Amino acid sequence: MKAIGSNEPRLRFKDEQGRDYPDCEKKTLGEITNILGGGTPRTNNREYWDGDINWFTPSEINSKYCDASKQKITKAGLSSSSARLLPAGTVLFTTRATIGLTSISLCESTTNQGIHGFVVRNDVILNEYLYYWLLINTRIFVKLGNGSTYLEVRKPSISKIDIVLPSVDEQRKITDFLSAVDEKIEQLERKRELLELYKKGLMQKLFSQELRFKDNQGREYPDWVEKQIREMCFVNKGKQVVQSEIVAEGYPVIAGGKTSPYCYPKHSHQNAITVSSSGAYAGFVAYHSYKFWGSDCSVISAADQNEVTTLFIYYLFIYHQQKIYSLQIGGAQPHVYPRDIKTLRFPTPKSVHEQQQIANFLSTVDEKIQQVNSQIERTQLFKQGLLQQLFV
Repeated sequence: MKAIGSNEPRLRFKDEQGRDYPDCEKKTLGEITNILGGGTPRTNNREYWDGDINWFTPSEINSKYCDASKQKITKAGLSSSSARLLPAGTVLFTTRATIGLTSISLCESTTNQGIHGFVVRNDVILNEYLYYWLLINTRIFVKLGNGSTYLEVRKPSISKIDIVLPSVDEQRKITDFLSAVDEKIEQLERKRELLELYKKGLMQKLFSQELRFKDNQGREYPDWVEKQIREMCFVNKGKQVVQSEIVAEGYPVIAGGKTSPYCYPKHSHQNAITVSSSGAYAGFVAYHSYKFWGSDCSVISAADQNEVTTLFIYYLFIYHQQKIYSLQIGGAQPHVYPRDIKTLRFPTPKSVHEQQQIANFLSTVDEKIQQVNSQIERTQLFKQGLLQQLFV
């Protein structure tokens, strides 16, 4: 590879003999692809549906490749709409509302009107090269979008967009390299998935008491007993923040969502469980080993660490997450209240040492999952950096 000036990609490959590839050429998308829009047959005509033609919608454009749609239409349905039949290998790109989702169709297909298909000229551009180019240049399409109800970018604007193209041979090297990075990410994601399944299976066996630990002398621990959360834990309502005191850097505020929305100069808890109190994620359980401010949430911690460990209660809550979600009260704005959390009743190890063994064992699995998450994040950042250097 070689770095070059700003008129072309900053990072270039060389050919098999170590020679530079020719300079890149500037083309428009309209010159090198056939851009085809989609359409939707009338939903009240059953003759148009349940056929054998794949009909993709934007919600299905969520990975590099797509090979089968959830809904299929008939030839009559295709004829009745403004959609066109797209050959396998067409690059699909969402151009309405959420602009910029992209995928390569592995099958003959059509789409609804929220997607445009790019049928490439193979002698000029590879479909995978266009796929990666679209990933890094979404902002161009968003800037061209207009509309009052939702943003939409239309074919006349799309066809005029410039793209800088290396030779097809260099494109193939670029896409092979990026595909190898994608494969690495997929392997890591699969590894994470297997670890999460392993953890789920472990929790099932541990909390059903199918799998039991023994003490340091190899003896059985006492039988589990059923207890209410109020018997084992403090369950407190979070405290609202003073909006004027919110800071850019400080202690994370745990509110009603899954992530911290902002920071606060003070902390209220550490080594505690939170259960989101309101909104779409009311009932969501999390554990925080660090200092934080509990806001729109319930904060749970062990009343006596000699009787129960907070980390064990966290895993107990995770195992019973759906039961905690079922505590939601209210329609448009659901809530989970501390008073209802307190009444939850679960079988619990009588021995705090058995609780610790369970919590430590599951923590070890969580650490492995987090290590894989970190690897995925680093690889995704590496890929993003490559995209920025390989494409103009």
